[in-house]
Amino acid sequence: MKRAEYLTFWINLVNVMIIHCHSVNGPVNTEKKRSKLYKDFTYQIGCHFVTIAGILCNILKHHGTCDWNVEKWDSLHKNSPLILLTEEPRVTYSICFHSMTSPNLSILTPNNVDQELNQNI
Repeated sequence: MKRAEYLTFWINLVNVMIIHCHSVNGPVNTEKKRSKLYKDFTYQIGCHFVTIAGILCNILKHHGTCDWNVEKWDSLHKNSPLILLTEEPRVTYSICFHSMTSPNLSILTPNNVDQELNQNI
């Protein structure tokens, strides 16, 4: 999978998960409740179960969510080619956290991911 396809898939997935999570559970008004919700809300992707916080911290290397004491994935996951080896700071500006300060939701494609990430900064 190319880098642009990889970023597109995981950013779009985490945004859909956040929208679905808040649609099912309603809005949350504290960071503590949000972090618990994002650590507990799970999707099954293939044979893997993933959480919003797990994707943000372990795959996209989003620095803010790693403060939520997210369980680090085992070595099988860490050796996956789908894990970013370095932090991508532009991801912060593409995740819609369902708050007033979140960026507008946009659906990314591999053709526009870099342009959208740069535009959102």
